Amino acid sequence: MPEIAIRWILENPAITCTLVGSRNVSELEANVKSVENPLSKEMKAELDRITLPVMEKLGNHFDYYESAKNDRTL
Repeated sequence: MPEIAIRWILENPAITCTLVGSRNVSELEANVKSVENPLSKEMKAELDRITLPVMEKLGNHFDYYESAKNDRTL
């Protein structure tokens, strides 16, 4: 699951920075290895589709620490 999440994030052109943590060497190695194999177009499309309700709920404002008026993500 973490590897898929990392690949999906990296393939989103709207995301300019990704912070990925690891608690041990094996997790670090898995995180690094996850960038070697891109997601298939079908997998990316499915992930985009099933998360669409969340994106619609958040709207264009997903900065949890600011009001919509002070949105820093636009």
